[in-house]
Amino acid sequence: SGVYISTESAGTGSANLDLVLTAKGTGTVYVGATHFRVAGNKDVQAAQYTAVPFVSDLTLYAGVAKDIIFKTNTTELARLTSSGAMEFPEVTAPAAPAANSVRIYAEDNGAGKTRLMALFATGSAVQLGIEP
Repeated sequence: SGVYISTESAGTGSANLDLVLTAKGTGTVYVGATHFRVAGNKDVQAAQYTAVPFVSDLTLYAGVAKDIIFKTNTTELARLTSSGAMEFPEVTAPAAPAANSVRIYAEDNGAGKTRLMALFATGSAVQLGIEP
């Protein structure tokens, strides 16, 4: 059992109504639980928000044999597969990261092969591996 909050169609027949929780002014909406789960087949979007104020870890759970997909509105950026592998598409080399950081990405080597790269704060890129 538990407490359920849901939307109602008010006789319109619509089954696709959003439920939005918004804090007043600069307030924050908190989820005070040990576990936070987002479930279902719908996208979870941060829209205009720049940070998620969680005190502890944020766990994304996609269920049995499902991938967790990181994307912008239409572009897939990376995928954590249900088997635990990280997958990302080729991109143009990004800008160097902040000091004491590294960016890992995949790019075309100019001959049609995908290579895995590490880009350091100095701007130096190192090839980690290449498609055989």
